[in-house]
Amino acid sequence: MALEKGHELESKIERFFQINGYRTKRNIIVEGKSGGKYEIDILAEKSDGITTFRLMVECKAWDRPIEKDVVSKVSYVLRDLGLDKAIIVSLKGWRIGAEKSARELGIELWGKDEIEDKLGKIALAELETI
Repeated sequence: MALEKGHELESKIERFFQINGYRTKRNIIVEGKSGGKYEIDILAEKSDGITTFRLMVECKAWDRPIEKDVVSKVSYVLRDLGLDKAIIVSLKGWRIGAEKSARELGIELWGKDEIEDKLGKIALAELETI
């Protein structure tokens, strides 16, 4: 059930970025500068002919809010891969420590409100009923 919800969340978020002009790859293994390998839920990039903007999205369809350790790991991966931005999408939100860490580390958090804003009420309702 959680695995199915996770795949559905990744699919909908990936589609959002594609509709907004990003090239995406999903569930890929990427090697960082440190030699460490990471599975990225969604890697999205957009180029304007002069620069390329690359971001990663970590999707969490867990049955509980995320903790700050998730934010710390994403921040490390972001730096090791040399990406421009990271977004964590969490259906159950986040704990206050995770929010504080995200703010300090420049990681964007998307909860139910942001998902509804980006994908619409129907998509959010579909994700909640899986």
